[in-house]
Amino acid sequence: MSERQSVILPVLNGAAYIAEAIGSALPQLSADDEIVVIDNGSTDGTIAIVEAIGDPRIKLIAESQPGPAAARNAGLKIATGDLISFLDHDDSWPEGRNAGLLAALAANPEVDGAYGRFRVRVEPGCDDQGFGERDGILTPSALLHVHIFRRALVEATGMMDTTMKLGSDIDYLARLKHVGMRSAIYGGDAYLYRRHANNITLDVAAKRAGSLGMLVRNLRRRRAGDA
Repeated sequence: MSERQSVILPVLNGAAYIAEAIGSALPQLSADDEIVVIDNGSTDGTIAIVEAIGDPRIKLIAESQPGPAAARNAGLKIATGDLISFLDHDDSWPEGRNAGLLAALAANPEVDGAYGRFRVRVEPGCDDQGFGERDGILTPSALLHVHIFRRALVEATGMMDTTMKLGSDIDYLARLKHVGMRSAIYGGDAYLYRRHANNITLDVAAKRAGSLGMLVRNLRRRRAGDA
């Protein structure tokens, strides 16, 4: 029997992009897979758009605690798949992403996950803050979303840190490595990240605070491991 996959997709006011995000993933999933969409308090047409897609593989739930970490945690709690992937409402999966990552996993049954290349789409007039320079690279430490994970690894790591406004996803990736994550490499494109005028990472001060918080937490984990 093939392993089932759960895709965790948090959203807050994502009406402009969420149909494209879901539409990029659904054709790559099997009939037994699922996309867990966690609405984090949208006030636009997000919920109606998701419901109109009408695919039984989509689970739509609400999370009242604000922030992407709380939304992703809510998705992880109800996800039923043997494999876990993450997708943001304003991004998408390149064609062939899932098949490539699954093949890498199948060829390396001893590993905990697989990752591929990070692609960047910069919308006209948007300050990409240097993200465009990362287009096409293999960057396993910089983006949670280029990975697919075995459920056992995620369960061993626990939930994301809801005290972090930004950076909880990168902090979680560091925690996955801390518990001993072993990864296979898929040489193709695994994620298309969109830079647009409403990216939360455009808040430079918040992004700086998130990076500092992640570094402090990582240092604490290392020190605890050495003790």
